[in-house]
Amino acid sequence: MGKQERGARELAGLGRSVGVTLAMWAAMVAASLLHASWANAALPAGATQGLDAVSDGRLLLRTRTPGRYVTSPRQGTHAEIHVSGPVARTIVTQRFRNPLDQWLEAVYVFPLPAGAAVDDVEILLGDRHLRGEIREKAAARREFRKAASEGQVATLVERIRPGLFRNAVANVPPRAEIVVRLSYQQTLGFDGRRWQLRFPTAVLPGAAPRPGGEPPSPAQVPAADPRDLFSVEVLLAPGAPLAAVRSSSHRIRRRYLADERFRVDLARGNEPAGRDFVLEWETAAAESALAWSISEETDHGDYRLVAIPPFEGDRCESDLPGETIFLVDVSGSMSGAPLRAARRALADALALLPEGERIELVAFDHEFHRWRPQPGSIALADNVRADALQWIESLEARGGTEILGALEKVLSVPARGSGHARVVLLTDGGASYHPAALRRFTDALGERRLFVIGLGPAPEGWLLERLATLGRGRLQLVSDPAELPRAVERSVGNGAAPLLRDLELVVPPGAEVEAWPDVLPDLFAGETVFLSVRTTAPETPWHVRGWCGGEVRDLVLQEGGPGEGVARAFGAARVRSLESLHDEIGLAPEDRAFLREEIVTTALRHGILSRFTSLVAVDERPLRPADAAMRSLSRMPPLPEAWRVPVAFREGWIEGGPWTLATPGELVASRHFPAVPEGAVNLAVPTGLATRRQAWLAALLLVVAALLVRAGSPPRLGGPGKVA
Repeated sequence: MGKQERGARELAGLGRSVGVTLAMWAAMVAASLLHASWANAALPAGATQGLDAVSDGRLLLRTRTPGRYVTSPRQGTHAEIHVSGPVARTIVTQRFRNPLDQWLEAVYVFPLPAGAAVDDVEILLGDRHLRGEIREKAAARREFRKAASEGQVATLVERIRPGLFRNAVANVPPRAEIVVRLSYQQTLGFDGRRWQLRFPTAVLPGAAPRPGGEPPSPAQVPAADPRDLFSVEVLLAPGAPLAAVRSSSHRIRRRYLADERFRVDLARGNEPAGRDFVLEWETAAAESALAWSISEETDHGDYRLVAIPPFEGDRCESDLPGETIFLVDVSGSMSGAPLRAARRALADALALLPEGERIELVAFDHEFHRWRPQPGSIALADNVRADALQWIESLEARGGTEILGALEKVLSVPARGSGHARVVLLTDGGASYHPAALRRFTDALGERRLFVIGLGPAPEGWLLERLATLGRGRLQLVSDPAELPRAVERSVGNGAAPLLRDLELVVPPGAEVEAWPDVLPDLFAGETVFLSVRTTAPETPWHVRGWCGGEVRDLVLQEGGPGEGVARAFGAARVRSLESLHDEIGLAPEDRAFLREEIVTTALRHGILSRFTSLVAVDERPLRPADAAMRSLSRMPPLPEAWRVPVAFREGWIEGGPWTLATPGELVASRHFPAVPEGAVNLAVPTGLATRRQAWLAALLLVVAALLVRAGSPPRLGGPGKVA
């Protein structure tokens, strides 16, 4: 054999070895992709799996086995809402199914309206019916943990923050279904003509800023799990003939009952969670321009819920040009429809503002992006408006969310202009925050007002409401794009000027009258201010006073009839106000302890959840055998419809933050949720390849493997001493 032939054979052997090695690698990758696709298609209920096997948008629950997850127990939620005048009472029924052959402790995090006063919980499991009681939080936790360890069915409902709650259910039998009924009360929104009810179905997770480098680009996250369905039934008793009823969020059907009462529910019976349910109605009777009240007598005193509706009259703003600062959220959660709505709102606002008005535009994510390099506002003119519109169109969603930091930076620049000064914030509210930080920007705000426009299918109502209240402005939540022009007009147009400023309750000296909130907001056109009052002397004369243009206006109070839930509404208003005071920076320890005691006392007296009280229910009869173990699973609420998340979360560079990387393409919320310092609430949202894409990639890799094997085959010899 010649040297040339030996060299060719050695080269062929090397090529065959390399080709086979590469082919085996490609085949293994293809096999793993196909395995993940097949596993997802045929995963039995209750079976565990690794995150690398997920690609179809299912919601997983973390087990105690590292790296293993179980398909979420199916959850059905039904809300039965009874509306009577300004108060709504809601019973939320949740069905939990244990998918395992083991005893289970399930933990669910779920949203409710920001002003919900939760006061009751019931458990139905077979022939067992339990009713919850309000306890101080530490005592409730001890009672729940003791019952869980002793095999008793128990539930613990805690408020994580206003609008977000956690429900733990212990000792759910294998393959069993348990029903939990949660009751709460809320005061409805009223603009003098139209009432509004909002029932949230999803929660925005908080976003952490990137520690450094370029901001990430957005990536699509699947919509809410289709198994997370909700239904709602509203029993409407408006107290006057109904003129109109509509929903800007869902298709509804209406049926007349009797005595001006109606039943309203979803046209399709149930809907996927991910978009807040919004119902609005008007009555045929003209609403009075006078302040009015409803009352309730209890052993603790006489309670009144006072409504101060808007009226026709001159507004209190100066006609001089002022200053408007627009602060727009461009974080990853604003991708898609919310950012498009923000661009449109900014353009509409610029069209409403008069020449000479000073404007400033600032965008923020986890960083701060000014429209112009020089800080401060500039007088509006045609060329300025054109430059601003061009900048608005260039906005893109990216990164995390730092609302309070952006507000503090904007307010650090002194206001300019001779007239009014305001900040207009456009955001979905999906931000991590600490309650104490809400007060930091109040002093810097000075006489400026903060107007908030909440955007998206499920804006973070409580945070935005607190910002607007502390900023003495107004909040507009916009889920329907058709409502955007009205929200803009109420933020920068004539609707942004208050009818009355600095409202206060006027009582005779020495009168025993207590009213909450302690600081009333300004009265705007299209918005009603509610005031909760308690007195031990019902005959005490008192009234509400406001100022406009240096003139004092006293509002006549029209006495109303008796109403249900008025005392509980007072307790909820008192708790909310005391909790805000408890969060004040620099508060002395003894004052903070006193406020905590007052919050607990008020919550226990009125039977409502608070930061320091919880609902607990325990069945005295043990159910789980002593030798049977109990597993723990936890799950997050659905994400808002078509929510988008920064790709940074998928790349795993956020260390020590709320999001951790399990495998490339997976988003996992592990140790943290907005304002949740304790406990673990977990979520896996696949953001990698879909099953169909995996199959195509696997097929492509198999073709590559075949070509590599062929390329590594030995060359044909053309005769002795000759290479073909």
